[in-house]
Amino acid sequence: MPTIERTVSNRSGKGAVALTWKSGLNPHFAAQLQSQPIGRDPKGFVHVEPDRWPMTQEAMQWHLDFHDDPAHRGA
Repeated sequence: MPTIERTVSNRSGKGAVALTWKSGLNPHFAAQLQSQPIGRDPKGFVHVEPDRWPMTQEAMQWHLDFHDDPAHRGA
């Protein structure tokens, strides 16, 4: 749960995409997660197509690892 909490507090769109991917959810759900609870402005969303991830698996894993580190707390 700390990874999720840090992703939300950092309001990370890419982190939201990575959480959606890791959870086994559909890429379309990443847009909903960016909106709520992340609370990003739609202009700043990471664009997600319904059937395709916008980032590589390596990039998504990097964002999960980044937010898993306690040093990366939201301001």
